[in-house]
Amino acid sequence: MTPDGLKRWRRSLGLSQRAAAEALRVPTRTLQSWEAGERNPSGCLALACAAVSEGLEPWQQHETEEIDQ
Repeated sequence: MTPDGLKRWRRSLGLSQRAAAEALRVPTRTLQSWEAGERNPSGCLALACAAVSEGLEPWQQHETEEIDQ
């Protein structure tokens, strides 16, 4: 995700940098550095943004589910 793409995503949802950072569960300074192009986010950022856009909560395994090994 490019810095401009991240800004467009955040603004399309009407989020401040602080609110977007909270939704993505990263420090505000990290989001600011991504938007400024100072740091490159991981490839998972676009997926996280899509999840936030759709109102999805972080995945949590339920105790009754088995883990495939």
